[in-house]
Amino acid sequence: MFFNNILCENKKMYRMRRVIALLICFVCTASFCMAQSYDEETGIRCFKNKQYSVAVPYLQRAAKEGSARAQDYLGYMYECGLGVDKNYQIALNLYKKAESANYGPGIVSIGRLYEKGLGVPKSSEKAFSYYKKAADMGCAEGEYQTGLCYKVGYGTQEDTALAFEYLKRGTTAGYGWETLGDMYYEGIGTNVNYPEAFTCYTKENYNYYPLAELNKRIFKSANRFVVNVVYILKDCKCTYFP
Repeated sequence: MFFNNILCENKKMYRMRRVIALLICFVCTASFCMAQSYDEETGIRCFKNKQYSVAVPYLQRAAKEGSARAQDYLGYMYECGLGVDKNYQIALNLYKKAESANYGPGIVSIGRLYEKGLGVPKSSEKAFSYYKKAADMGCAEGEYQTGLCYKVGYGTQEDTALAFEYLKRGTTAGYGWETLGDMYYEGIGTNVNYPEAFTCYTKENYNYYPLAELNKRIFKSANRFVVNVVYILKDCKCTYFP
């Protein structure tokens, strides 16, 4: 009986120790995740406020702790020399880490390096392959870049129908409304559709390049073919009339 009591007490102590160990693991994991999230969000907020040197240590910690988003932002800073010395190799290494976590924007960033030939041999084919990889993962920026590649035959066979498809998918996250509008306007990869073009050109909170702004003003005129061309061109600082 005495030994049975000791055995029961030992089992209770063992269970209690397991519960305590699990609680400690949970608290440590939660603290780690909170610290990583804080560093990531703080670093990105500083980056967006153009406080690059302030953003660096936060993003470095978050990137070291495995944040793919932080790795992509920090890689971009090394790519462009923002708050750090420009270093394409470090940028590529950070983008590769983001790629290993299947982070779409990081994969797009690798494609950009190949497109521009920054730290890697310039290659339209490799750039396209990375853009498409990101696109097929559902990354809106990758869909936009893939659509542009198909539109002009960059690194792949020109296919305006596929270009239209990918560009349309990319707009779900706000990428490329003006390009999609141009395709509707000119009937590239789809039928000419002025109402849809107008919808694209008039999306709120979107910065358009001069041609898209010109097309938007044409639509806004009482008669699309009767406009003060000189005024519009001068106002938009655009020398191209569709």
